[in-house]
This record gives sequence, C-alpha cells and structure tokens, in this order.
Amino acid sequence: FAAVLSYYIHQNQIMWNRTQLGIAIQGAVLGGAYSLKDDLIASCGILFVGIVLWVILWRIIERDREIRDINKKLLDQLASALAAEEDNPDITFVLGKPPENFPLATAHEMLKFVFIFLLWVDIFLGIYIVIKAQIS
Repeated sequence: FAAVLSYYIHQNQIMWNRTQLGIAIQGAVLGGAYSLKDDLIASCGILFVGIVLWVILWRIIERDREIRDINKKLLDQLASALAAEEDNPDITFVLGKPPENFPLATAHEMLKFVFIFLLWVDIFLGIYIVIKAQIS
C-alpha cells in the first residue's frame, strides 16, 4: 500500500511541478513578446516557440495525470481492505475530495481552461503584433 501511495504522490508532484513550469514559461513568453514588440520577427518567434512549448508541456502533463491515475482504483481497494482489517466500518479512504463542493468544474477542467485561454492569448497577441506592424 505504501509503495502505491508513494508512487501516486510522486506522479502528482511531477504533474504539478510541470504545471508551474508551464506558467513560468508562459509568463516569460508574454514578457518577451511585449518587450520585443517593435521587432516583429523576434516577437512572433517568441510567441510561436511559447505556443509549441506550451502544447508539448501540456501533453506531458496530461500523460503524467494518466500515469498517476492508473493505479487509483487499486489504491482505493488496498485502503478499503486495510480499513476493513481494523474492524472499523467508519474508516474509508478516498483519493480526492468529492466534486459536490465546487460543481462548476473539476480542477482538471479548470486547468484545461487556463491552458486553452493562455494559448489563445499567445495566438491573438501574435496576430495583434502583425496587424500593428502592417499599419505602422
């Protein structure tokens, strides 16, 4: 049980660390594109590289999530078996909080929304920079 739980926690930490890395990359991309807004090629190049990195990183994050959750059912079963051994029916083990407290969206859905939103910010910022350069 301890090994499966440790593996689950490890994969979860990897996923969230990569999410933080993605946010840092996105901040750097937006800052770099803005600071180089007078240089059309450099600014759009930074945005393009940011979009590519963001999509690749998101796919890796999704894979980490899949790997993390592959043993979730086994972990629940092992925990339930351990609780049953204690002869205490009140002990239950659940990975995660039930979604009833925030019915609008799961954390995964919110992260997906943020990912798509930032992707569109990059795309529209690139379009804006190109249009502004054409007008000037």
